[in-house]
Amino acid sequence: MRKVVVATNIAETSITIDDVVYVVDCCRHKENRYDPTTRLASLETDFCPQSSGKQRRGRAGRVKPGMCFHLVTKERFASLPDFQTPEMLRVPLDELILQVRALNLGAIAPFLKEALNPPTDEAIDASLQSLRGLRALDAAHDDRLTPLGFHLASLPVEPRIGKLLILGAVFRCLDPVLTVAASLSFRSPFVAPMDKREEADEAKRDFAIDASDHLTGLTAFNRWRAVRFGRGSAFTQAASSRGAAERTFLRQSFLSRNTLGMIWDLRNQFFEALVGIGFVPPVPGARRRGGGRSRDSPDAGGADPSADYNTHAVNIELVKAVLAAGLFPNLAQAEPASLRKPGKGSSAPKLVTRDGDVAIHPSSVLYGRPSLPHGTGFLVFLEKVKTSQVWLRDATAIGPYPLLLLCGSLDVVHGRGAVVVDGWLPFRAPPRMAALLRQLRLRLEELLRLKILDPDAAAEGEERLVTAVSRLLLSEGGGIALTADGEVGALDQDGEVDLPFSRTERLPGPNSVKAAASVPAHRLPEAGASASRGPGSVGGRSAGGRSAASGASSGSKLR
Repeated sequence: MRKVVVATNIAETSITIDDVVYVVDCCRHKENRYDPTTRLASLETDFCPQSSGKQRRGRAGRVKPGMCFHLVTKERFASLPDFQTPEMLRVPLDELILQVRALNLGAIAPFLKEALNPPTDEAIDASLQSLRGLRALDAAHDDRLTPLGFHLASLPVEPRIGKLLILGAVFRCLDPVLTVAASLSFRSPFVAPMDKREEADEAKRDFAIDASDHLTGLTAFNRWRAVRFGRGSAFTQAASSRGAAERTFLRQSFLSRNTLGMIWDLRNQFFEALVGIGFVPPVPGARRRGGGRSRDSPDAGGADPSADYNTHAVNIELVKAVLAAGLFPNLAQAEPASLRKPGKGSSAPKLVTRDGDVAIHPSSVLYGRPSLPHGTGFLVFLEKVKTSQVWLRDATAIGPYPLLLLCGSLDVVHGRGAVVVDGWLPFRAPPRMAALLRQLRLRLEELLRLKILDPDAAAEGEERLVTAVSRLLLSEGGGIALTADGEVGALDQDGEVDLPFSRTERLPGPNSVKAAASVPAHRLPEAGASASRGPGSVGGRSAGGRSAASGASSGSKLR
């Protein structure tokens, strides 16, 4: 009986089937490419190089003479490049530049120009600008490594994800940040079989929380962890063993066990890396090699909820703020419905970045929503991908406070009653609120500076400052908490969690801002204004009885 094997270009080198006699080669492949000007990654379909064609030809005739058919003319095949474009020319250079600086190999551009296939000046400049924006390089001192840059060079991850991990440790919400960082470094745990795509999408939406793809993956991971270790899950109670409960949960939730296991291992590796640079204390009994504790330990890799670095781990608003700070300036702004022009596609929010319009990818839990949740107006994302158009694959909706407190720089324009984030994102703010935000921002920057210089040092008023920021962010959002077991509840100002709580929608928060690309500045009303000021206000009173302004005020008094 004759069999037909259909394979991607993984069959070039990774697998060999001995009895293959004929190979039909389409002479095409998909290749990741990167535009340093727009900092845009794209997946392009193009002709493969001759070396790939020869590798594919080698799959035939392993045990007897075979034949390969290349679906191009001889002239076309002869015109193809000999080899694939080197990876250095197809990816961002951020990590490579950090390593060059960490190893003291001299000036960055001249050193990279000595490569066999040197990158372009545009690619080098784009990565330098990105690292300066992260404050990993000091432009005033010949692009030397800053203390943050030194730590980022020590972490085996992309610099933005490394900054995310460090901020998660500083703000004491490490457990959820480890999971999000591991997912961003690998891939989503959700699977969507072709014949069950609608069921898979419905199962994914069941994990959706607070208009965030990152938190959706986090919820799925936490629930899998709870089922795996038998922590009160309904699946565990109904099954005769934890293994059967886990298999049932994975099948019904359309989750990949291999991917979840890889995320678990990456979490452990990231945790050990943070231990190595001093941001978290070592866990007694954990292995220092091989990714921390094994998967059989429920508290491995920073998962201990009682640890000091997880004090605020259930505060979803703080986790989102840390995520925004780590990924900034990867920010998209949503145009409000009142400014949209009627016509095709007008029901979806228009998203604008500094480089142009983008759209939410169909695989996102945000896809198909007519607007972002009440109280938000911005999306943070890891990267843009261009296929048929420019997509945001994974994004999280955030409000203004994460931007004002943790992202970019903050300038107060007293004459216009405004504050400007990173020189391009304005918010209208009365003088009192602008002063409070500025003071809190200065205290946060000083805390981060001290912790990055000496992670073991205990900064004066550190706990009170982090708690004040946590409460301020909580007052802006809907008071949502996500436990280490994947349960969603309401979080009050004292950090107490009330279960259960609907995780498909956020509560309408009293503090929100109307985001519009055509509006010159976002409105931040008087500090202490009540929620009755409507959806254009920030500084209203939260369900816990404290105002956003009081949270900022308490932070500004920590001298």
